[in-house]
Amino acid sequence: DLFPEDNGEAVTNLLGCVQATLGQTEDWVKKCNDGKHPNMLAVLLDYKNKNFTTEVVQTYQTDKMEKAMGLKKRSLAEWKKIFKFVVDDDGIRITGYKSTEPVVEIPEEIDGTPVTCIGDKAFRKIDFITAILIPDSITKIGKTAFGECIGLTELSIPDSVTVIENCAFSGCAGLERISLPKDIKAIGWEMFSGCRKLAEITIPAGVEEIANGAFSGCNSLTIVTVPDGVKKIGPYAFAFSEHLKEVLIPETVTKMGANMFFECEELEQVVIPAKVKALDHSLFFRCSSLQKVVIQGMKTKIDYPIFDTENVATIYAPAGSLAETYAKENNIPFVAE
Repeated sequence: DLFPEDNGEAVTNLLGCVQATLGQTEDWVKKCNDGKHPNMLAVLLDYKNKNFTTEVVQTYQTDKMEKAMGLKKRSLAEWKKIFKFVVDDDGIRITGYKSTEPVVEIPEEIDGTPVTCIGDKAFRKIDFITAILIPDSITKIGKTAFGECIGLTELSIPDSVTVIENCAFSGCAGLERISLPKDIKAIGWEMFSGCRKLAEITIPAGVEEIANGAFSGCNSLTIVTVPDGVKKIGPYAFAFSEHLKEVLIPETVTKMGANMFFECEELEQVVIPAKVKALDHSLFFRCSSLQKVVIQGMKTKIDYPIFDTENVATIYAPAGSLAETYAKENNIPFVAE
């Protein structure tokens, strides 16, 4: 690598010492356009698009570059050229993006007012964005804020964020990695729906609910560990995730929604905790690889079909349980344990 770390200051100093040709700069841009060097990339892109003479390099370094690195505050007029925003009671809410730069750096403040919220649909369908830097001033991310940002490959959300609303990242087809803040309480409706390249995710320990369709269509997920403390998992939560093999469900879960694993074609086994009061309909429809469903509760009700006629797994449950009764009444293989 040209630079081992995302050291924008090093790039600033280098450009202050040499007058790089456009060809050289273009080569550096290509090397830094890997999603790991957003600060360097921001400086280089700004530099590349200007035809500097030796005499103005120093001026650029101390003015424009410092602004690009966040070392010098932009004016209100300059921020209005980059973002759409409104002032709420608790700070500034970003509502849109005007720039064409692929790396977005959201400021901590604008004209002395803290930036606290990324609003509904603020970056929705802006497909050229490759990276977004979110400051610690942000506490809330709105509905569909980054929906269908197909160029976004990874994202780190600071722990200052306590609320992420429904569909925040739905349709981010290129998203491979995301770091979630520790204090959110829910994975909202369709939050990661259609994130086809999301291969792994750590659900924060404080989450209490995984809502409807939260991980539906996450085709690259293979194993998901649901943390202790989650009480409810909604309908279609993992549906259409074709390579999902296992979801580890904690003892705290009491509710599992209908069609939760619909068309999870590689799902092999599921253990349902004893506190789950009832299994909703179509829970394992079209799960063609499912072999084993362990139902730990004696009184877990099954009032609806949970398997389709073509894909029936063996139920493992305590002898004398409601699950045993269901299995025998519906000619489903049963093993007492």
